[in-house]
Amino acid sequence: MREIIHIQLGGCGNRIGSKFWKTITDEHCIDSTGIYYGQLDENFEGINVYFNEISRKYCPRAILVDLEPDVINTLHNDSFDKFFYSDNIICGKVGCGSSWSSGFYNDDTEVIDQVLNTIRKESELCDCLQGFQLTHSLLGGTGSGFGSLLIDELREEYPDRAMMTFSSLTSSETCEHLIEPYNIVLSIQHLIENIDATYFFDNETLHKTSSRTQTSPTYNDLNQLISTAMSGITTCFRFPDQINGDMQKLNNHMIPFPRLHFLMSSYAPIFSQNCIQNNSIPLYQLIEEIFDKRNMLMPCDLQQGRYLSATAIFRGRNMTIKEIYEHMLNLQTKVKNIKTTLCKIPLKDLEISSTLIGNHTSIQNLLKYFLEKFSTMFRRKLYVFGFCRSGMDEMEFTEAESNLRDLIDEYQEIQHGKTDRVSFYSYRLSDNNIMSVLKLEHLANEILYTIFDYLDGFHLIFAFRGLNSRFTSLINHIHLHINTTHCRKTDFNYLFDNIFPLTTNIFSLTISNKHTLGPIETFLNRHLDLIPHNQLNHLKLIDIDPQALNTFLKTILPKLTHLVSLNITNSITKFRYDLPLETINVSLPAFKYLSLSIEQNSYYPHVPFFNEHMLMHRMESILSTVTHLSLEYSPRDIVGLTLLFEKLNKIEYLQITLDIDDEVARAIGNPFISNSPLIRDHGQHLRSFIIQTGYHILFVEIAALLTHFPQLQILSLATQEFTHDIQFYDGQAWEKLIQTSLPRLTSLRLYIFVDYLSSNPVL
Repeated sequence: MREIIHIQLGGCGNRIGSKFWKTITDEHCIDSTGIYYGQLDENFEGINVYFNEISRKYCPRAILVDLEPDVINTLHNDSFDKFFYSDNIICGKVGCGSSWSSGFYNDDTEVIDQVLNTIRKESELCDCLQGFQLTHSLLGGTGSGFGSLLIDELREEYPDRAMMTFSSLTSSETCEHLIEPYNIVLSIQHLIENIDATYFFDNETLHKTSSRTQTSPTYNDLNQLISTAMSGITTCFRFPDQINGDMQKLNNHMIPFPRLHFLMSSYAPIFSQNCIQNNSIPLYQLIEEIFDKRNMLMPCDLQQGRYLSATAIFRGRNMTIKEIYEHMLNLQTKVKNIKTTLCKIPLKDLEISSTLIGNHTSIQNLLKYFLEKFSTMFRRKLYVFGFCRSGMDEMEFTEAESNLRDLIDEYQEIQHGKTDRVSFYSYRLSDNNIMSVLKLEHLANEILYTIFDYLDGFHLIFAFRGLNSRFTSLINHIHLHINTTHCRKTDFNYLFDNIFPLTTNIFSLTISNKHTLGPIETFLNRHLDLIPHNQLNHLKLIDIDPQALNTFLKTILPKLTHLVSLNITNSITKFRYDLPLETINVSLPAFKYLSLSIEQNSYYPHVPFFNEHMLMHRMESILSTVTHLSLEYSPRDIVGLTLLFEKLNKIEYLQITLDIDDEVARAIGNPFISNSPLIRDHGQHLRSFIIQTGYHILFVEIAALLTHFPQLQILSLATQEFTHDIQFYDGQAWEKLIQTSLPRLTSLRLYIFVDYLSSNPVL
């Protein structure tokens, strides 16, 4: 059986999900205790898609998540919701204040770990997991921010499983929270990249639709309307003999271009819950209503734009597929590429009903609306500071805005018939249909290059076995940028066994032991002989083992004659103070960029964690050409920092992050310019100096920097507040400094950590 794991996030997502489960339990004849009471085989045949059987009772394959417990506790008091598996109900202690950044960069990492562990347990119970579906809102913090985080994690851990979301939002001019445009656009960024299909539901449109049958519809009525549409959409997965029998088949039809996967839906007939019984409409009227924009569950103008694809799902015993086709032919609205399916199991209390799923280009109007509101706020930097305090970078706003604008442009090009660029760049590669449909030897080199660029990493690994010799030889002329940070070890081995022997143009390479143990060691042991044949310019090693580092410095580094930059990043469990590093004697004429990032040894704070001067001594022969250095570590003495400058005779750009406070600075001697003549004397070529530290940098030290570094043009300092430095507040001292040294600077940035209320510094 092809199982689906349902995840509901936040207050809105849990309310919608609760309605959805009530709806489909009625359809599958399951009571509130999980007992199956149905008599027909068709009700039972697909029951395991959404339900687990435990001790002859059926429990929803659902995971309920919220960062604050109020909504879930309220729902759990309902007798119906007590048959959810208790271990699958996960609540945080503190909400995220309706902010995307607080949800995505949540301090309580236990919640996301607990959710992922629960998902792993559920997936292990599945015979053949086909994918995930999420119900959430893009307006609040949990559904938008935490939902985006969870989506990213799921896509990383389950890259080959289908994922769809039922996402609630609003196009109303009056926002419940002023930052809703930020939440929506930042979330859409992750929906674009990591979701296969997204079904939007607009609260404003739902309210107008419900108002046709009810005087004062509530959120409960709107959620019921969404859950009914969800029931219709998932009919294909839950009942036998359906054309679109699983998520992947439905997506293959509905989504011709992977990025254009934002779908709209409509439902008919729409009656009030109080008068739904004994209501029925003719089939021709049912078909007209599902194509009527008044029945759409999100705003759209069907007269502008066109359908890329559509699926009409009919339910009821009193009609045949032949009758449906005959009425569809008479439909005035001409919809190309539409599939029609019939399920004989009706919705509760209705003889016939229908759900329409449409991929229509008019959805760009809704996306434009959100983009305009987002851009208006972001240009004025409204509330941006609050987002950045939670851990965001301002660049994330720019990237989300740019990605959404590109998506709108793609919809516009499709709408106006300019499909060449979109259809090629967005062509679906998941079923290897490029490999099976096209004869590669008939394609121009430019097209082959583009195909190679747009193959994602997962399919890139398994694509080479079926390629012909021409494509195999072609990749030998492409500069490859390989990043295996999130690559499983089996995929890593396959990647290098199949790609490395075929090319001599690996331009940059990143290998990591962080998520999977052993790739660096495997690479060094199995592929060492292939290194000299490559034009490797950039290399990054993450969490390298001490012995592997020795091997690399002694055996491999001397062979990398084209190496320009090297980045070594290690965690607290990898480096040892007594590491017997080998001395290397080699000349790398092109080597200019060096980055070392070593975390503090929290287990043995009384000894130097990173013996930096030992490493500098071993690498002395290659440091003479370095012009750019980035260093992040926790020094326990001044020797390593001063020795570093002695070896770096040509240093021009220096960035240092020192994880020390005032107490450590006093203990080791202030590791700054005024107390380090060796650093001062060897900094004659320094043009850019960026330093971030946890202790107080004094005014006299800033002056020393500008005095002793005559070529300095860019200076950036991040330090503690100058509370006790009287000279820092002396206007005459600053005036003198400006007249003598500051005119030659092109950039001066001072970031001051101010702490008024607590011991935690705030930037």
